[in-house]
Amino acid sequence: MSKVVDKSQRLPWICGVFGVAACLLALLPDSVGQALQYDRERILSGEVWRLFTGHFVHWNTSHLIWDVAVYFGCGIFLEWLRKPLSIVILLVGPVAISGGLLLLQPDMQYYRGLSAVDMGFFTAICLQAMSYCRLRNKSTLLVVWGFAFVTSICKPLLEALLGSTIFVSQFGDGIQASPLSHLFGVLLAVAVFKSITFCETA
Repeated sequence: MSKVVDKSQRLPWICGVFGVAACLLALLPDSVGQALQYDRERILSGEVWRLFTGHFVHWNTSHLIWDVAVYFGCGIFLEWLRKPLSIVILLVGPVAISGGLLLLQPDMQYYRGLSAVDMGFFTAICLQAMSYCRLRNKSTLLVVWGFAFVTSICKPLLEALLGSTIFVSQFGDGIQASPLSHLFGVLLAVAVFKSITFCETA
């Protein structure tokens, strides 16, 4: 691996802009959220932008605060740490995750929120940290980050078993949680990390 950590000190503004946009969208009437949310029937009718935009609208204030707090913490840090990795997860992730839900969770009509992208960011940070620790022979830190990586996998599996998300589960009447989306976020991060690392070392 020629470069494990991106040393660039450039301001991680890309994740910041999308995070601020999610906050601003929450201030608008819910009709805007309805026009942007993942809506299975409307996506299949041709409104494909919802595959992306659905991740940036939320069901309520609690949902927004949890998602955006993790998003800013993990997304901005990852962009500083390894910008290409964060940008691919941010721009490709929402569409890939929504596509997975479209194919594998046909019973879910609506979806909102950044939590699956957050899972992708957190998993990518774990993988990047583990790579750094292996390169620098930091065995203790490698164990710590390895445990964090395992928890990122176990969390959506536990949620699937419980039938509910762990941190936020009250989205409103008729709105179901989607642990599968969180698992997609983890798998996306692994695939993107491996692909970018392969391209950089090829």
